[in-house]
Amino acid sequence: MNELRMSKPEQAIQTILSGTDLIVVDVGAAYGLPWHLRVLERMATVCYFEPDEKAAEVIRKDARARGLKKVNVFPVALASTEGERTLYVTNAPTGTSLLKPGSAFAIEFGNPDYFHPIREVPIRTRRMRDVLAEEGLARVDAIKLDVQGAELEVLTGLGQGLADETLAVELEIGFPGAYLEQPGFGEVGNFMSAANFDLFDLRLASHHRHHKGDWDYYWRTVFQVPRESKTLTKRITEADGIFFRRVNLVLARRDENVVRRQIVLMCTYGFFVEALNLIDRAGDAGIFDVARSQACRQAVMDWHAAVRDVVADSPLLEKIVNFVRSISQRLQGRLLGRRFYRWNS
Repeated sequence: MNELRMSKPEQAIQTILSGTDLIVVDVGAAYGLPWHLRVLERMATVCYFEPDEKAAEVIRKDARARGLKKVNVFPVALASTEGERTLYVTNAPTGTSLLKPGSAFAIEFGNPDYFHPIREVPIRTRRMRDVLAEEGLARVDAIKLDVQGAELEVLTGLGQGLADETLAVELEIGFPGAYLEQPGFGEVGNFMSAANFDLFDLRLASHHRHHKGDWDYYWRTVFQVPRESKTLTKRITEADGIFFRRVNLVLARRDENVVRRQIVLMCTYGFFVEALNLIDRAGDAGIFDVARSQACRQAVMDWHAAVRDVVADSPLLEKIVNFVRSISQRLQGRLLGRRFYRWNS
């Protein structure tokens, strides 16, 4: 890759990886890598699993058009076993799943037009470990899954050997989920903990319920506040869980390349503090010498500097916002008296 055309985050990634490859798997990749993983698309080997052949071809064409060399696209449906299954194709393609929609939550809270009409399509599923083995890929570093409730089944098909090599997993969790027999948060958490992963973040999606199909009714018509008003709490509907391999197990491998890949993945998700901590611990464990530690640390700092928002991340702006908020609270306190403090507590 021409270094003159590399972005600063890509330069940082190149420095941290120091020649080792990063292998990323995207399962349910209807539109390619999500925005927060795009920084890796030129730096890593990326494997897309998209059972819709038309969507898979769109990913291939996009990769060719943008000169992405290390891209594998598999028009394959993944599961824990190989065999014939039913794919429930929903009205909105992003709702399609191996699980059947129709939980009590979906019926009461969901948008019927998102799911219906539903077509039942016979499909053959495969295990991820078998597909990757055919391509000569003996390792997976990061997996992003968005398969509408079938995430744990796909991970089971990874096999123990590959699962032990994986460093990061991003998967969608329903609260409680729109599909029948969909694993809940507790089941997902127990599965990942047993696989020696720690939960680092839950990136939540929430919204208000509709009234006779009108999703704006309550906030706009009844309460007459902006959609994002903090006075109306939205109900959580799903979350993207971000899991990382337990750091003590990463360090126990005593493999410098494994540590480097984990540093990159932590930074990709914005965990720059955790990345610096990992570098320090790798230095203390003798995995990195002083020069390597300093080079990685500087690369992490350069990466963060390149992505920080100069305005929003300004300490001066924080002081101004806090000052305005303080004035606003004092003014409302004078106008509303004790009622304000009861409401604002």
